[in-house]
Parts: sequence; structure tokens; C-alpha cells
Amino acid sequence: MELFKFMNKIGIIVQARTSSTRLPNKVIRPFYNEMTLLEIIINNLSKYFQKSDIIIATTTNPLDDIMEEIANKCGINLFRGEEENVLKRYIDAAEKFAFSRIIRICSDNPFLDMKALNQLYSQDKLHSNDYIGYSVNKQPAIKTHYGFWAESVLLSALRKALRLNKEKRYQEHVTNYIYENPDIFKIKWIEAPGFLKSKNLRFTIDTIEDFELQQLIYNKLIEREEEINIRNLYHIIDSNPYFAEIMRKQILVNQK
Repeated sequence: MELFKFMNKIGIIVQARTSSTRLPNKVIRPFYNEMTLLEIIINNLSKYFQKSDIIIATTTNPLDDIMEEIANKCGINLFRGEEENVLKRYIDAAEKFAFSRIIRICSDNPFLDMKALNQLYSQDKLHSNDYIGYSVNKQPAIKTHYGFWAESVLLSALRKALRLNKEKRYQEHVTNYIYENPDIFKIKWIEAPGFLKSKNLRFTIDTIEDFELQQLIYNKLIEREEEINIRNLYHIIDSNPYFAEIMRKQILVNQK
């Protein structure tokens, strides 16, 4: 029984580094009430999952030493590995902490949908798919600008992807090779809520314009004492049409 638990251990790995091309240090900038963007994400995750299952995966670059401080402050584990080969970093982190399944989270999404994340976690327990992700209009949600969803992948699938393909873009974008090859991997898609299909909005952070807008939206949610979820976010956008205009401009200049 203990062996079974070990072999099916699910871990949440948050990838983070300071050397973002478009907005360096974005994950360690104060985002709300002196908390950094990364701390906000970790604290939200910690409300729903065991801290021992949440890992920050960063690089060995000395510029990322600050990640150790944040991990200690949040009471979670840290892994340091490959800087450019993010796929290898995930594999090494999962192996160190004995995760057979990984829920992959990007550190530039402050509005991660926890209900969807819980659903993803439950799907992992019930199914043996190599990859499980959300889709919007038949497009992988990870390639949209929403920033609401995580994705789940087996460690064995990551190892296979690394073995089969050495292209740099597949090393940088951890799961792309897997879901682009459904003939090689077993893929499961979960449809995003239908009301999103007619929207073209952006809640992820790549630029200073993104950061300042999402910071403003986050503050509005907290001030209203509203739960951070997709519908409440959309109510704010509907009440502030110029937010949507800023998002549309950022979508045009930040293609996925």
C-alpha cells in the first residue's frame, strides 16, 4: 500500500525565475500588500493543498537566490536546476521529490482557478492519461491569454518527451511536444466554461502593462471581499470596459 502511494504521488511544481525577457523580476515585484506575485500564488495554493506537495522550481543562476528566501517564507520546498532546459528542470525536480505526476503552474498567473485545479487533481487520481489540460475553442488553454488553468503531466511522459525530441522550443515549453503528439501520448482535454468562448481577454502577466492592470484588478477583488474566481473577474471587466481594451492591445503584441 505504501509503495502504491509513493508510485502515484502528485506534486505541484511552480516554475519561476527572475530573468524574464519582457519583464525581469516580475515574480518578485510587490503585487499586493507588499507580497510578491510568486507569494500570492503560493499562498493561494497553500489554502487548498499540502505545503509539502508544492515546489518552486527555479534555476541555479545566482540571480535566483531570492527564490530560496520566498520558499522559506512560504514554508515550501525549493528545487534549483537547468535554466534554459525547463523540461529537464521539471524532470529533475519531480525525481528529487518522488512525484510520479506533476501539476505544472506558471508563476505569472495570479488568478489561477482553484476549483479547476482541484478538478485537475481529482482527474489525476482517477485516470492514467499522460497529459490532462483545459481547452478553449479546441485550443490548449496553456496557449491562450487567460491564465486561469494549470496542466497535469506524468513524469514518465516528460522523460519520453526529452528522449524523443531535442528541439530547444520543446525544452523551453515543457508540455508542448506531448500534447502536439496525441499519437504518441494519451491526452485528455477538459472543456473550459462555455461563456469564455466568446471572450478574448488576458489575465496572465508578461509586461509592465499586464502587471499594473492585473494588480489593479486584484485590488478591486480584495476591496470588494469577493472570491477570486473567473465569474467575479468577468464582472469587474464588464464594469470597466477600458480594462478589456488594455487586454486586447496586450494580446496583439504578446502572441503565444
